[in-house]
Amino acid sequence: MSIRIGMVFAMTPILTGMPMPASVRIMLVLGLAVALGGVLPNTTLRGAVDASDLLRAVGIEFSIGVVLALGVTLAFATFSVAGRILDIQIGFGIGQLFDPATRQNLPILTGAFSQLGLLCFFAVNGHHTVLRALAYSFEQFPMGEPWPLSESLPVVLRHAAGVFALGFSLVAPVVTCLLLVELGLGVVARNLPQMNMFVMGMPVKVIVGLSALAAWIGGAGDVVSRIFTSVFRGWEALFR
Repeated sequence: MSIRIGMVFAMTPILTGMPMPASVRIMLVLGLAVALGGVLPNTTLRGAVDASDLLRAVGIEFSIGVVLALGVTLAFATFSVAGRILDIQIGFGIGQLFDPATRQNLPILTGAFSQLGLLCFFAVNGHHTVLRALAYSFEQFPMGEPWPLSESLPVVLRHAAGVFALGFSLVAPVVTCLLLVELGLGVVARNLPQMNMFVMGMPVKVIVGLSALAAWIGGAGDVVSRIFTSVFRGWEALFR
């Protein structure tokens, strides 16, 4: 049981995005496994179990945990895609900062949107839904029972295909404002070729981009809800 739970938390930024010792994460996973094992039926392998049965059960638990984690990971990837789009449009792609959630150097807004995704996840009680999904997965797919891995592939691919569409919709108004600024700068450069548009354009794009983002971020709740709703719908399709 701890393998399935551990894979879900290991492959998602739910715990890795926060400064937490590895021993605490391990104890949390083991504690959840004990808690779920005490209230859920069919959480132990029954009958005679040999090494091959044990390895098969471990493989099944591993695969189920990976598929469940992919849904959450793709939701957080949507925020990263949105931040990357803005970094390219505004011009922040040339500067990078260390992102503790992904443990790599990312542009400014990409890292900020990654942290925003983690904040929104807890704000909409996504961690509660993850725990309910884990409990329901043990009811639908008990430990050691065969699991149709091939049937989950269309669900995962459909969810992955929506990452870019949802990521763009999250920052579409800001991108539209930046495109209008680019159009205006192009008109000015056409009529005043002696002006250095690179020197003048960068501050203008930064000011307009950050201002539009500050004005839009308060009204992006519907898009954020759609992002996490897509995860829940994907899990429902897996458990049918």
